[in-house]
Amino acid sequence: MEWCGGKGHLGRYLHACYGSRVDTLEIDSTLVREGEELARKLDYPQSLHECDVLAEPSAVWLKPETHLLGLHACGGLHVTMLEKGVDAGTCRISLSPCCYHLYGPEQYQPMSGSGRVTGLHLTREELRNAVRQTETAPARQRRQRAQMQSWRLGFDALQQQITGTGQYMPVPSLPTRLLKGSFEAFCRHCAELKGLSLAENLDFFRFEREGLALFRQRSREDLVRMLFRRPLEVWLALDRVLFLEENGYQCRLLQFCPPALTPRNLLLDAHR
Repeated sequence: MEWCGGKGHLGRYLHACYGSRVDTLEIDSTLVREGEELARKLDYPQSLHECDVLAEPSAVWLKPETHLLGLHACGGLHVTMLEKGVDAGTCRISLSPCCYHLYGPEQYQPMSGSGRVTGLHLTREELRNAVRQTETAPARQRRQRAQMQSWRLGFDALQQQITGTGQYMPVPSLPTRLLKGSFEAFCRHCAELKGLSLAENLDFFRFEREGLALFRQRSREDLVRMLFRRPLEVWLALDRVLFLEENGYQCRLLQFCPPALTPRNLLLDAHR
């Protein structure tokens, strides 16, 4: 059983390797349809099922003989997978966790009894630090990300002066095509999104420089934060390992590929 499996590529690969029948759960109806078409073309015994694993009784698909698989299921999606797999008594659970901050409460709730007694309190933003990494991004994307963050910070410095609030103003996701224009055009676009009016005589060059300085300062701060990134990720993975062991599984924590392929390379493999 492939959990949140998209088009079911992993399931088809595993069938090709081991000959197993595969069921795939996925919320996106388009991905389900396209995955079914791929399975039919290859004549593979794979069925894809449209399912919101957070809201629907997905446990109906789980049996004691099920090998439950999850590759990079985000946050609450893989927490639900582990809980339902344990409740169903599935014989094996294999999980590569990802994005611990998504689909969960604002304050992290450890899964294991051992995790709960540590007294470690983590917010959603602190959980995000476990996956802040750009090792696999091409150089061009890293440059674009740096420019986007610098310009966002420059716009925020500008809006704080205009509004006098001293508060950060979040801006929705922006298309990278805006980076091909000027910083002034970028700011006017953001201001329009937030309902702000910008005067014609603003010193945009000053705020562009201020944004760059803020970005460089935050990048230096990130160097310190990154010292804790992998230990935090391993702590969260071990919390899941202990949860499984507390529920009668024998569990291994492995690295299944080099971080250059994907930095989310931890694998929990548990057997009854």
